Amino acid sequence: MPNQINPLILSIVQFRTEINLPPAPERLGLGSPGLLLGSCFADQVGQRLLDHRFRATTNPLGVLFNPLSLMELLGLALQNQSLPPDGYLQRGPLWLHYGLPGSLAATSRPELEAQVAQAFARVRAWAQAPAPEPRFLVLTWGTAWVYRRRDNGQLVANCHKMPSQWFDKQLLTPQQIMEAWAALYPYLPINTRIICTVSPVRHLKDTLPLNGASKAVLRYVCHQMAEQYPNVSYFPAFELLVDDLRDYRFYQPDMLHPTPQAVDYVFGKFVEAHLTPAARQFVAEWADLQAGLAHRPLQPDREAYREFLSQLLGRLANLTQVDTRPEVAEIERRLASLSQ
Repeated sequence: MPNQINPLILSIVQFRTEINLPPAPERLGLGSPGLLLGSCFADQVGQRLLDHRFRATTNPLGVLFNPLSLMELLGLALQNQSLPPDGYLQRGPLWLHYGLPGSLAATSRPELEAQVAQAFARVRAWAQAPAPEPRFLVLTWGTAWVYRRRDNGQLVANCHKMPSQWFDKQLLTPQQIMEAWAALYPYLPINTRIICTVSPVRHLKDTLPLNGASKAVLRYVCHQMAEQYPNVSYFPAFELLVDDLRDYRFYQPDMLHPTPQAVDYVFGKFVEAHLTPAARQFVAEWADLQAGLAHRPLQPDREAYREFLSQLLGRLANLTQVDTRPEVAEIERRLASLSQ
């Protein structure tokens, strides 16, 4: 007789360690101006906030991986100061700056300076925006490994493919990062919730052991920031992917970046922990409306489809929190095509 497995045992077996987050002490609403800075993971989460009509400004300074470069640029932007003049360089037809990521480039120095001024202005617009609900700042650290110029010791955000012998590589210490944070903190707007995260994107060029050392430094710094500053909290994006999902199928083929499905999971946990009940309800309703807008029947029953679109139109009319004119115009266009 085959062995029988006790159903009670099956009911208590767990095959993964799910991270369930408590509600944040001060949660965010649709009226909360948000600024997300850091690695490409900040772009992905920020885009989901924008898709759900939050007041989010995502990486106006470009993708930045190390915390010191990020905080230096954020401080310059908030204080309306210029980049160090000795950081400009020309590579082929492009003008770049060692303090900037490669995405900020131009064919002349004045054009690059104009780009930087525009990026800094977006940061100040976030800082000065009316905030009926607490504004928030999400900082996503990517790596603690940095490069310094050998000629002047200046830390660079990007080596811009210049000769490797021009730079020294070093691992930031927690003390260096905390000192930079202490210098930046007074310039942040009052009533700002700071959410610190460590990017789950793996930096395999550093090797897995050295990537682990880097992530450990960043995680420790986030812990120290949350312990010492009452308006700072930690969101475990790194742990959600590495310890909760814990499977290579949640990484893209490059084995570096999370899949969209994994980012959706992390974003869902962010929504649960950091949004007000009203904002969470809106996110769910908006996602359902977007699914309805994406629905395109292959052979529609004209009357049934007309009724479906009319119901969507009615639901959009009840959403007074956000501007729904683009969606309304699209539905009206479809209704008009059904009448032809």
